[in-house]
Amino acid sequence: MNKMNLTLTVVILLFTFFSVKAKTKIVINKNALALQSTTNTKSNVLLKRLEVIKEMDKSQMNKEELTNLLTEVRLIKTQLIAVDGGIFISAGAIIVILIVLLFLL
Repeated sequence: MNKMNLTLTVVILLFTFFSVKAKTKIVINKNALALQSTTNTKSNVLLKRLEVIKEMDKSQMNKEELTNLLTEVRLIKTQLIAVDGGIFISAGAIIVILIVLLFLL
């Protein structure tokens, strides 16, 4: 009984803290198609900027420039997540899923 209570608690907590972002691609009319192409263009621009930053020679930069570059990279990554969407699972959630699967099997 104790093992069942623990398993049930873990499953409830998993679904409580587990957020899923569904990604739907339904094109209804030409305006929606234009909106989809602009988001793809925006994500392409952000990806190109990340590639430029990756190829930079950072050995000549001072500490302040490096921190500014790091904050820019973090901002770009959050913008990419906002534009592209998707499903995100944290490492803790994966570990909990594996533990639950081990208990159930």
